[in-house]
Amino acid sequence: EDERKGTGPAISVVSMLCNPSEMLYVVTSDAMVEIENYKEAVMEGQRLAKDSAAVLFGICVKNEDSCLGYILSSGNHVTTFKEKPHKEDTVRLIEKNGMWNSGNVLFVVRNFLKELQKIDPKFYLECENVSKKLVGGTRIVHIPWSEAVEIPSVSIDHIMWERSGAVSVVHADYDWDDIGNFDTILQWNKEVRQNTIVENCTGTEIINEAENKLVMVNDIDNALVVNTDDAILITSKSEAHRRKRLIKNHIQEYNEFFENGRVRYRSWGTYENLTKGNGYKVKKVTLLPGKSFRKHLHRFRSEHWSVVQGIASVTLEDTSKDYYPNSSIFVPPGKLHCVSNNTDKELVIIEVSIGEELKEEDTVSMDPGA
Repeated sequence: EDERKGTGPAISVVSMLCNPSEMLYVVTSDAMVEIENYKEAVMEGQRLAKDSAAVLFGICVKNEDSCLGYILSSGNHVTTFKEKPHKEDTVRLIEKNGMWNSGNVLFVVRNFLKELQKIDPKFYLECENVSKKLVGGTRIVHIPWSEAVEIPSVSIDHIMWERSGAVSVVHADYDWDDIGNFDTILQWNKEVRQNTIVENCTGTEIINEAENKLVMVNDIDNALVVNTDDAILITSKSEAHRRKRLIKNHIQEYNEFFENGRVRYRSWGTYENLTKGNGYKVKKVTLLPGKSFRKHLHRFRSEHWSVVQGIASVTLEDTSKDYYPNSSIFVPPGKLHCVSNNTDKELVIIEVSIGEELKEEDTVSMDPGA
């Protein structure tokens, strides 16, 4: 998505590009799952999906956590769904044997879309109008800003699970943890404690994701310090979950740090902003195997590329050529160009942009794609 719209539009639009008889399994990217019993849970979900609008996967509650969704059920039928409830509601849901929502969902496309249209015809029509303008049958669905702006931003939890009476749940018997929780990051990834010093502290933790920085904490109890290349968070551990509210309150003023980090992800790979100054910017561009940039040009800047890893297949205007490590390419302003990685290994390019205007908006695309 060029414009973030949440899981509601993402799942709905993609479903509309699929065969109605297909079964889709949507999996969250921010969870750790133990594989034992996982396959059995998915197979049970397939069975339930045939007669349901969708199938959720409920996880046994380990502790009181108001940042997750909660499911109440009668057998496999979902009777109540509550996303991120207030503290008092969380306690009540747990007392009634509520389960955590894993975020994974399995459904037959036809059943899901029929229920969505029934619950919210307006939202369904808005997603349908966008889906008709997109290209299906590809591994990547790109929703451009010009289309995404027409869709409301909403989670699938609010638009469907909290409102539907036709949702089922698998009582999953596998170990699951939400990586959105700092405690879980510390539990699963020991490397985040590297280059840290903690002295004279009780209950204080450090997460350090900046490779070339040392973080030191002294004489602070029950605190959490998170250091990244973009920003530093210092908070009491009990209030760490309020970081999203903190971001929301300051998103306009500091959007560059919240939305556009040092490393930015695209469907073709990543680029990392290494440094910038008056009239220049340096990036590390990584192109995944089999991927390409769309054909484009820049009006106000030139680009100097140095291939440091892999083979770059470069088209500059009407000329195409392969470039190997230690090769360089100069792209003048206004010249149409694209890069492809036709190998099975990553391609890494160091890009130096020079010009009066170095904004990402100075990109004129000549063909569709991601």
